[in-house]
Amino acid sequence: MADSSIPITPGSGANVDTRTTANGDHREVVVVGDPTADNVAKVGTGGEQWAGITSPAMSPFGVFARITPFAALRVTGEPTTIFWDVFDGTVIDTQKWTTSGSTNVPVQTGGAMSVSAGTTLNAESLLNSVPTFSANGTGYNAFASVITLESSPVAGSNQHRFWGVGTAGGFNGPILPANDACGFEIDSSGALNCIVIVGGTRYVVNSTNASLISSSVAGAGGSGTAVPSGATVSNLGSILTWQGGSHRFGMHFRADSVFFYVEGQDKPVGIANYLMPNTQTLPIKVAARNNSSGTVSSSLTFQVNSIAIADTTAGNHTISDPDYPWRRAEVGKNGGLSVRGATVASVSGNIAACTTGTIGPADVSEAGNCTIVVKNTNAASPWTGTPVLVFEQSDDGTSWAPMPMQRADTNAVSTTATLPAGIANTEYVFNCPLQGAQWVRARVTTGPATNGMTVVIIPGGGYFVPFVNVAQPQRNLVTLFTATPVALTATDTLVSLTGWKSGAAVAATTTPAVVSAGKTFRVTGITASYVSTTTSAYLLARLRVNTAGVVAIGSPIVKSIVSGATSSVTVANYVGFNPSAATDGIEFAAGSGIGVSFQGLSGVTGTAGGYGHIEITGYEY
Repeated sequence: MADSSIPITPGSGANVDTRTTANGDHREVVVVGDPTADNVAKVGTGGEQWAGITSPAMSPFGVFARITPFAALRVTGEPTTIFWDVFDGTVIDTQKWTTSGSTNVPVQTGGAMSVSAGTTLNAESLLNSVPTFSANGTGYNAFASVITLESSPVAGSNQHRFWGVGTAGGFNGPILPANDACGFEIDSSGALNCIVIVGGTRYVVNSTNASLISSSVAGAGGSGTAVPSGATVSNLGSILTWQGGSHRFGMHFRADSVFFYVEGQDKPVGIANYLMPNTQTLPIKVAARNNSSGTVSSSLTFQVNSIAIADTTAGNHTISDPDYPWRRAEVGKNGGLSVRGATVASVSGNIAACTTGTIGPADVSEAGNCTIVVKNTNAASPWTGTPVLVFEQSDDGTSWAPMPMQRADTNAVSTTATLPAGIANTEYVFNCPLQGAQWVRARVTTGPATNGMTVVIIPGGGYFVPFVNVAQPQRNLVTLFTATPVALTATDTLVSLTGWKSGAAVAATTTPAVVSAGKTFRVTGITASYVSTTTSAYLLARLRVNTAGVVAIGSPIVKSIVSGATSSVTVANYVGFNPSAATDGIEFAAGSGIGVSFQGLSGVTGTAGGYGHIEITGYEY
């Protein structure tokens, strides 16, 4: 059979295509195609079937899922939400938003944020998110919002409204909500637009007014500003329609492109490629601004019912706050995890010559320590004089208490600091741990005489452990002893002691030592000795103290020491030696009187004899 066709009956002679293979096999040609059109699926040169994954909305524009060169199907998972607000209650979350307005500030009521500039000319109302956002690598940031507008457009409203992402602050003139932005706007003529603002130049990607669309959008017939060379924009063949009431508005944006959506993501209402703001790390911005002339309509509605930012990249997992997920744990350059979260902003100020002032307060509620740096305002021009600083802490920023700080070069801890004259290119540093303080400030109560000084309060992430000065306090050496051996009697008697105390000799007296005011006397060692004559005997030495003045024979006994012969046999000139080390010390408070009494006893004849000697060592501190 030749390569031609197979006749079909019934009919008018139509044929079914056939072909003959190289091996002589005759086969009917079968294709996969559209039943209502001539479109058929393709087969590659190797016999593989070609297939494309797309959606009905995007197929006409040639948008298909892609296979990478390394045979992976490119897919995108559900984005991770990193910021959101549904505006419950009446209190604006200041952790998420800053608000401002020349006459009207945004008002949160009943699950919606109303942003209205009122009807006063040149008035504006601004809502900016505290965090800023930028796309991560090849992924997109997804912006989602539910916005409520008036039921039909108000022509010539004389108010400009915007929602999306844009540089913080107010309008840059009456028609630019920001110097860099991308998002949705309703201009003062009442047209709903998708816009990108690049360095103060506004490009309309799509609009309810076709004439406003950029002239670079093919087939739109617009006369708006053409995009720069290399950038492309498209409205996918359809202009916007007004969205009265509550509707969903969204974007996907990254460094090279932005997609605009209204009511779902099946089909964008606008696409901009290589047309992105010069600044790409931007906060969420919702803003309204009235024109400088004309009458502003009072029939406008501009409410944000919900708003969110999500990240489409799922490869970088972080530890974040469940309520404020843009707050993420930080990892240092060497891989260390910051256990206190992100670095807290520092606060600084300058103190001019012959002036005083307060630096701060600095918010340290999320810090673990605080460092205060004092330096020359001009590093090469040191101050003169002796400036005085007072360090304070607070739980509410209103009432203040002293805050001990440790000076780095001396390790001295104090709530105040008196500094010497400054030194060129030198600074003084003070550190302290923060165990519960919410606010910190430094007051300069005496300023420099000449030149200026700068004070910087730097909250830190980790806990600061202060240096502990382990040096012993100032010691005053004390020694007390009998100048010569004392002849013993059977009566307990105070003996005269001499010695050395605090760098001065102690005159021989039976009441030698009253502990100095503000000091403690620590006894560290006692040595008693006995010298026999002709009678076997021994020495009983007693250490006595009077806590309220000079010692007396009846004062309480603190310690007793026995020294003497070890045999009942009479031994002439026998020497008994009994050292007693007070390992942990025996301490006496200030004002206490110290003394020693001797008593000679005999175990044979009942008659005392011999001589006794004692030496006491220690120190006052």
